[in-house]
Amino acid sequence: MGLHDLRHFRATQWVMRGVDLRTVKELLGHADISTTMRYAHFAADHAMRSVAEAEKAEVAELALRATSGRQEQG
Repeated sequence: MGLHDLRHFRATQWVMRGVDLRTVKELLGHADISTTMRYAHFAADHAMRSVAEAEKAEVAELALRATSGRQEQG
């Protein structure tokens, strides 16, 4: 694995873990965001899983708030 491969892998990992492209751009030292975008591609199914996980967390938080509200009233 060469340096280019390592940078590509790391950029992809950062994006998949939620690091925004501007931050990745700065970390990699790119002058242009379009260069970063070439490094930071990732599978669409990962994005869909991330959205699904965020939706589940939101539903759980709303349910917790609703339960807390009922306990305070009771």
